[in-house]
Amino acid sequence: MDWNDMNGTLTVEIVSASTADMMTAVVNAGVRLRDVYEVDLLTVRACVAREEYHQLKRILKKRGESCKQIAKTGVYWKLRHWLHRPVLVTGFLILFFASLYLPTRVLFVQVEGNDTVPAHQILEKAETCGIRMWASRAEVRSEKMKNRLLMSIPQLKWAGINTKGCTAVISVIERQTAPEEIHTAAPKRIVAARDGVVEDITVTKGFPLCKVGQAVAKGQVLVSPYTDCGISIKITDVEAEIMAVTSREVCVKTMFPTVLKGEINEEVLSVSIVIGKNKIKLCKGSGNCSGVCDKIYTENYLKLPGGFHLPVGIITERTLCRETESRDMFWQADDSLVQSLAEGYLNNEMVCGRILSKNTKVHYGPNGLLMEGKYSCLEMIGKLQDEEIVLYEQRG
Repeated sequence: MDWNDMNGTLTVEIVSASTADMMTAVVNAGVRLRDVYEVDLLTVRACVAREEYHQLKRILKKRGESCKQIAKTGVYWKLRHWLHRPVLVTGFLILFFASLYLPTRVLFVQVEGNDTVPAHQILEKAETCGIRMWASRAEVRSEKMKNRLLMSIPQLKWAGINTKGCTAVISVIERQTAPEEIHTAAPKRIVAARDGVVEDITVTKGFPLCKVGQAVAKGQVLVSPYTDCGISIKITDVEAEIMAVTSREVCVKTMFPTVLKGEINEEVLSVSIVIGKNKIKLCKGSGNCSGVCDKIYTENYLKLPGGFHLPVGIITERTLCRETESRDMFWQADDSLVQSLAEGYLNNEMVCGRILSKNTKVHYGPNGLLMEGKYSCLEMIGKLQDEEIVLYEQRG
């Protein structure tokens, strides 16, 4: 590749009545033509350097001959063509500088080897120590950075920071805590957590003191750690599952709404950009309505292949403003929600239990309703309790 190919070359077609005289005049003027060949008796096609094209055109115009461009070759014309496409050139430059800059920076941080210490706690402390997005890979791998991380988290015995591409991997080893001594000198027993009728008994350790169909009271011993072997009394651990039919009472009170939701009269859209911990709002409105409103909050963060999330996202918040309406005479209260809440509460309170039957009464008042319910449940009533040991016994 010579200088003409770099600087740019034009392929021209010259029409002349005397091609020989034209060539002689062009050469005498100092214009160099390359790859000259005759198209026909009046037409010649040749290549001329870009900076000599205007001089050639002036000579041919003075002689009354015509010149027409056929093609443009060379690096100059390609670069000039790219300059007319600024988006493409800008994208190419961004990719070029990103390929040089991004490998020296940390974009993602991961934690491995942790068991008891939460990963988010390690990431939070690592950020305060300088292990964060856009941190230098050389500084992250330093011994100083590792020591600062160990000092901020006493539960860690060792930490190592390695980089894989743009990802910093924090490998940790937690300190081994000495296992707590289990004091087995004090035996345990299983007592009834509440009143009920025993439905099923499964005893794997200990001596049962109740049977199926027996009514037990709260605090009554159901399984004892003592087993009478005749000539001796054996003390063992207790382990059993005792299911009983119990009775529970629940009282729930709720207030009636003072106003009701009406039709949607306005919709407000709020958009914000999140960069790291900074939030930039793109609208001036507060998004608050004078009446009743519904809000829909959506977060969308940039994702890369491999499950990596960039700390850059868009938050949209739609606010649906509604008109308020007062209760009229045709409005009726719904007690199904109250009943479902009461049943959910019972299911959370019971240990491995379920509701067998129920008897509920709903009382409507001027401002609310009161529900009284009696539930028959099948649940596990056994719970562990320390066995009473008499250290000193006074004798009369």
